[in-house]
Amino acid sequence: MFVSKNSNDCRSNQKPRFGQVSRAICRWPGNARKLVLFVGVAFCLTAPAHAAANCLKKAEKLIASHEAKMAKIDVTLTRKREELLSGYLATLSDQVEAREFEEIIEKIIARRPPPERPTPASESVSINLNLIIDAHGKHDLCNRIEAYERDARRAEANYSVSLEALHDELRDRIDIETLSTNSGLAVISAYSDGYAGRIFINRRYGLTGDFHIGPLYNAEYFRVIELPRGEYSWGKVSLNAGRPASFYYDFRDLDLNFRIEPGKLNYTGVFIFHRPPEGGGIGYIRDRTIMVMKALEDRYPELLEKYELTNGLVPHDAFLGFYLDEKAQAGARQ
Repeated sequence: MFVSKNSNDCRSNQKPRFGQVSRAICRWPGNARKLVLFVGVAFCLTAPAHAAANCLKKAEKLIASHEAKMAKIDVTLTRKREELLSGYLATLSDQVEAREFEEIIEKIIARRPPPERPTPASESVSINLNLIIDAHGKHDLCNRIEAYERDARRAEANYSVSLEALHDELRDRIDIETLSTNSGLAVISAYSDGYAGRIFINRRYGLTGDFHIGPLYNAEYFRVIELPRGEYSWGKVSLNAGRPASFYYDFRDLDLNFRIEPGKLNYTGVFIFHRPPEGGGIGYIRDRTIMVMKALEDRYPELLEKYELTNGLVPHDAFLGFYLDEKAQAGARQ
C-alpha cells in the first residue's frame, strides 16, 4: 500500500503510480522510509481492530441508554397513572361509589391494557445491538449503528405515546364522572384522511367552550367529553399542530353544526376531513349512528346506562330511539 515492490522506484524519474511511495519520501534516508513502511503496515493491521472496538463501545453504550430510558418511561408513566387514580378515589367518601369507579377503570384498562415494555429478546433494535456485542464489534451490522440509534429513539417515543394515551383516557374519564349542572356529554368522533394538525370546534353564541382535537394522520378520534350546553360547529382544520395555525382550511360557512343538551349524552355524528390528491381540503359530517353506538357500547357502556342519549346532530331523527329499543328488546330475549 505504501511502497512498491520494485526497489528501484526511488531512483526512477517516472511519476509514482498508485501503490508507490511519493518522490518526497523517496528522498528520505533509508531508515526513515522503513519507519514509514512500518507505521503504514501497523495501521493496516490495527485499523479493523480499532473499528470493531469503536463499534462495540457504541453498541454497548446505546443499548444501555435505550434500556434505561425505556425503564424510566415505564416507571414514570405508571406512577403518574396510579397517582391520577388514587388522587380521584381519595375524593370519594362513599365506598360503594369508589368501588363502582374502580370497576369502570378496570374495564377501561381491560379494553386497552398498557403496552408491555419491549424486552431485548423481542425488540429488533435490541436484537441487532446484541448481535454486534456478541461478535465483539466484528459484524456487518456496525455499518447501521447510527440507524439503530434513530430506531431506539423512535421506539422510546412510541412507547411513551402509548402509555400517555392510556393516561389521557383515564384522565378524561375522571373529568366526566361528575357532570356540571349546565353541561352535557358530547360524543366527539372524527376521522382525518391525511394529516390534520388541529381540528377546531367552536361554540356558537358563547364566550367559552371552544376546543380542538388532533393531530390526526389517517386516524380516527373518539372520545366523550363534557361541554357547556349550546350549539357548536366544526370550524378550521390547520395543517400544523403548533401555534399559531399558519395554514388552515376554513369550514365555518358550511354549517357543520351540532347541539349539546345539559345532563344528557349527546350524539354529534362523525366529522371527516379529506385531502384529495389534486390538493385542497374537504370537511363534512356523516350521520353514522350504528358505528358510533357500537363504539359507545364498547368503550363507554356505563355512560349509556347512566345518561339519556339524545341526537345532537339531527334532533328529530327517530333512528337513534329505534336503535336503542331494538337493543333493549334483543337483550330481553336473551
